[in-house]
Amino acid sequence: MAPLFIKVPLTAQCCSTNEVFDAFSRIRTIELNVKGIVDLNLEPRFPKEAPILQRIVFRNHEALQQEPDIILPGEENLCDSPIPGVFDHCPLPALTSLSIEGFTPDWRNHLFAPTLTDITVRITSENKYGTGCMFDALNQMKNLRLLDLTLECASLDWLTRQTRQVSLPKLEDLALHASMESCVYLFERLEFPPTTAVSVDILGAPRASLLLSSLFETVCSRLSVASAPRILTVALWDNDHIHTIEPRNHFAFWDQTIDTRVFRSSQPTVKPLFHIEITCVQDPLALLTMGISMGPVSNAHVLFIGTYVERFYHREDYGELLKESMPRVHTLHLRPPDMVTLERMCRVHKSEVTNETQPLFPCLHVLVLSELCFDRDSVWGLKRALRERKRSGHSIHTLELLQCETLESGDVDSFRKHVDEVLWQGEEGPSDDEDRRDDESRLLRGGLRGIRRRGFRRRGLKKKFVFS
Repeated sequence: MAPLFIKVPLTAQCCSTNEVFDAFSRIRTIELNVKGIVDLNLEPRFPKEAPILQRIVFRNHEALQQEPDIILPGEENLCDSPIPGVFDHCPLPALTSLSIEGFTPDWRNHLFAPTLTDITVRITSENKYGTGCMFDALNQMKNLRLLDLTLECASLDWLTRQTRQVSLPKLEDLALHASMESCVYLFERLEFPPTTAVSVDILGAPRASLLLSSLFETVCSRLSVASAPRILTVALWDNDHIHTIEPRNHFAFWDQTIDTRVFRSSQPTVKPLFHIEITCVQDPLALLTMGISMGPVSNAHVLFIGTYVERFYHREDYGELLKESMPRVHTLHLRPPDMVTLERMCRVHKSEVTNETQPLFPCLHVLVLSELCFDRDSVWGLKRALRERKRSGHSIHTLELLQCETLESGDVDSFRKHVDEVLWQGEEGPSDDEDRRDDESRLLRGGLRGIRRRGFRRRGLKKKFVFS
């Protein structure tokens, strides 16, 4: 039988609400949606029993939309309002899921029961909260599988609870949304399996690089144990193309081979083992450097760099770090690459120690280039890199060119001489003679609007209150 969803006004006088209350023993999910600070006055009406209630959601919409840094003098911080006490005297033996958004939770409340398997808490207030009661409650939840926290920890906890630990042996998903300091503090005090998918969203400007390094060190040490999954994909990218107010850098590990071509239009559907999102840092490849120098990435097959990092590629030690840390990379995706980057990644280099010529990625078979504006120099540089790899016995099998719109078919044909396959999402632009004849024909017909700009290419495409 399909579940029934009923939406009714949240007032004591509403007959629909009364009917729902009368059938409370049959309700499995309840969502309590309010706007602002209101006196519901429903506590006396709420039933004293909810034998099969499994999921509760408290959501304060206005508190979630309130900007904590622009609250006017005398204006109440809506996120500081407590959870409505409608279940204070109601046993909840079947409760497994609890979501509190825009309210201040009291972790001593019986809602935070040992039976819970997933918890979401979103506090958008800038007030800092003590974690003692939260840690006590979480330590009782040995079956917890999902923990999603948005909050700031009180600075006092740094001094008084340095060794406090929380054991979550069955945790599958952990998401932290907070300042760098709070994320590091929470992450270092939660104990969970190495298979747990971790997402860290650093809110505000990352002021302390030492804390970021500490976070990576803790993450990578957990992924380095024998029981941890093998890392197969490493990615660094940004969201500049989404036109957000605040550009963000992303870094992630996966235990699967990921198709990084989807990163342009959407996020990958496969959940990463570890994902960090942070306001764009001055040197984004510092994230990659920390990840590959501290993490167990020797078995990684796919490397995606989707942010412009020209300055960092000029460092001589960067190539050695990649070569030593990721020797098994067979797919490299660069977006958008500059030519210095491209040549250093793909060309054959002579070792100063052994005097032998070897490419940076000896196992590289697939090279994907996105949004590269080709000119004569870049075409020649890529051909040279492909030719050198082929002569050294490390030829690239597949070259894929995505949204490289200044490329012509003659250039693509020259690449085909050095690789087995070229995939190109584009059509050649008209030659100069074709352009001129086409323009003259349109002019004779008086069709000035139809003149095509020289160099234009068509882009081909590959392929409240709810009860239930």
